[in-house]
Amino acid sequence: MAIMFKLGCVLSGLALAAAVETSPAVSAAAARVPVAFDCSGWHQGAVRPRSFLIDCGFDNVFLTGGLELADRMRWTWTSRDASSRAVLWVNLCVPYCASGHYAKYPATLTLWRPERHGRVRYYSRLTLRYHHGHERTYTYGWSRRGVRTPQWQGGP
Repeated sequence: MAIMFKLGCVLSGLALAAAVETSPAVSAAAARVPVAFDCSGWHQGAVRPRSFLIDCGFDNVFLTGGLELADRMRWTWTSRDASSRAVLWVNLCVPYCASGHYAKYPATLTLWRPERHGRVRYYSRLTLRYHHGHERTYTYGWSRRGVRTPQWQGGP
């Protein structure tokens, strides 16, 4: 009987640990540092995402860690800001966007201005810097202005 009770407690503990570990909003990392949201709205906030989508709905502007789609971004992540050197992919839409011909530029992505949504801290601003003819710097804000689901708004 005692063995069955101990086994039941261990199994219950494992199930609880699995539930907490798979819930992005409840993860231990999310409790300590802000998360970054992308085009999923308030869902699936991430710490150190492998890639970063800026152009919600079209996939025409995003960042990866290198010249291949599978290259992971490498981050410096704190409670105040997060940054990563990355490669900015911009769909040239020639002859049309679905053809998917991308220009690639070395870039730096910085997330900043932590705010709170419910119990989750998140970065509410991002700055994108890259060189295309000359140095370009764009700032975006995480916003619901004019849209149903929050997304990054601003830039060029």
